[in-house]
Amino acid sequence: MQRAGLVPFYLSINNSAAGIAHLIKVTNCQAVLVGPQGNSASVDKNVQEALSLLKADGFQDLQTVQWPQDHVYTQGLDLDTSLPVLPADLDRPSLIIHSSGTSSLYPKPIVQTERAIRAYMHLPHYTDADLYNQVLFVGHLPPAHAMAACMTHVAACGAVVGFMEPRTPPLPTTPQRLLKALLAFDGCKTIVPPALIEALLRDEQLHESFKRLKRFWYGGGPMSSGAAEQCLKLGVRPYSLLGSTEIACPTKIFSESEQLPWDVIRLSKQAKMKWRPVEGEPGFFEMLAAPNLPNYQPMVLNDTFEGEPVFATGDRCQIVDSPEGETWVRMLGRIDAGLVLSTGEKTNPDPMLNCIRKSKLVDEAIMFGQARTHNGVLIQLAANVQIDGRDDKQLAKFRNEIWPFVEEANAIAPTHSVM
Repeated sequence: MQRAGLVPFYLSINNSAAGIAHLIKVTNCQAVLVGPQGNSASVDKNVQEALSLLKADGFQDLQTVQWPQDHVYTQGLDLDTSLPVLPADLDRPSLIIHSSGTSSLYPKPIVQTERAIRAYMHLPHYTDADLYNQVLFVGHLPPAHAMAACMTHVAACGAVVGFMEPRTPPLPTTPQRLLKALLAFDGCKTIVPPALIEALLRDEQLHESFKRLKRFWYGGGPMSSGAAEQCLKLGVRPYSLLGSTEIACPTKIFSESEQLPWDVIRLSKQAKMKWRPVEGEPGFFEMLAAPNLPNYQPMVLNDTFEGEPVFATGDRCQIVDSPEGETWVRMLGRIDAGLVLSTGEKTNPDPMLNCIRKSKLVDEAIMFGQARTHNGVLIQLAANVQIDGRDDKQLAKFRNEIWPFVEEANAIAPTHSVM
């Protein structure tokens, strides 16, 4: 698609129908490739609702193209060498990936330029890990986020990409299937959302097989200290990676050091990071990404610091003393209200909480979910509402009365954020 001069836009199926319609509309997409129906009833429903919303909004000319169901089994196709050679413009749009929506109602589309793609490709050259002929397993990563970035390493450094066995319909990624695939590619490297590791640890029957993994890299969200300590007791070493849609990956990928704490990242010299003190919190900083041309530039510049345009990540962190003379960083949540789940997904709680606060029975509501697999909400009752917490009937009645507001909040959120 890119060789043909098209700009692909990977859409996560976890988005709500309204979120999918919004992303298609704001990017003025010309065609939507739709997978075969019947693999997932919820996905089919979301896609059809999104297309109906777009049609009602005047997007009559939007093409829908059925993705060929047998494309994964096609072998030996001759590529047409008549495709045009694209202009060498580093600021030309190459693909679009969307954010997880931590600061707005809907995810934001982030245009990845040719320069950004080359930054992803150059990552292995700024680390101490040799990826040549190494298997990089990406079969469990979301195509709308990390998988697209990891695929660039194949062309850049000779890495071999590993996937799950193709199936129609595709099977969901479970801890058992992931572990089986990782062990089949002996010694492979991969990035795993913490939630999958935590689920694997809960199944003691998998521990012996898990020990054979020796090490793994986690990213997308925080890992609980309890899970990390359990991994270390089993002789499996966790390493942390950091990346985002707006700034790519500013860390040394797949680097290994026994001196490196499991929750600390090593920064790559390719990226140029700055540190803004968090007001009222001595020793804590917000991570900022600045241009480091010609090789690196954030995909979004939303602030200035020390007279230079930067992308303010909203990530709250500490600078850690390093015996190796490098900059080591420990990530400690957000400076805004965003929640980072252990699944690697993010939640912007404010729009959801505003729905719940509309109930006359509610005085205030607070969401939680940081480093967890799901979100929850704490509700403070209005002053005129009295409920005996020991009375199941009163509790059930209250839940039924506020549930329409909870459903309204869930309806505007991506599926990973529902309560």
